Amino acid sequence: MSKPKLIFREGTEKDSRFILNKIKDLARFMDTEDMVTLTEDDFGKEFTSENKFINLLIAETDEEESKFVGYALFFPFFSSYSGKRLYLEDLFIEEKYRGNGFGKVFFREITKIGVEKGCHSMEWTTLPDNDIAVGFYKSLGAINKTETEKWHSYYLPKDVFMKIANS
Repeated sequence: MSKPKLIFREGTEKDSRFILNKIKDLARFMDTEDMVTLTEDDFGKEFTSENKFINLLIAETDEEESKFVGYALFFPFFSSYSGKRLYLEDLFIEEKYRGNGFGKVFFREITKIGVEKGCHSMEWTTLPDNDIAVGFYKSLGAINKTETEKWHSYYLPKDVFMKIANS
């Protein structure tokens, strides 16, 4: 049996429950499930908002009964140093489809979308002990900014963010 081909489609509000469950699966895999506070309602609203913030790319097989292969969640941002870029929040591929080159196909599709949006590069984070992902990213030519540029990433948790905003 030959390897199935991927068909990509843009995610919609109808996908929000299913993808949120996959986000939770990914968080379980990374042992970060307690950090998932996104609700199905909030996620679903992103697809109908006038100011849509995210891109959700879903990959399915081209087989008769199309099967979910994975998803990517990403969005454009602006760097004061270099202009328009993409930020890849999540890339998830079902375990049974890993190791088949689908990650590279996903990256090609994401970067094509980025180019269409005027972006010239992409950033993301990964856990340092996710050796398979780190090896994959390096095989693509990705650069670990923590090693090369000594950048450290910070964030404000929701409660602190709201406290500052309301002060």
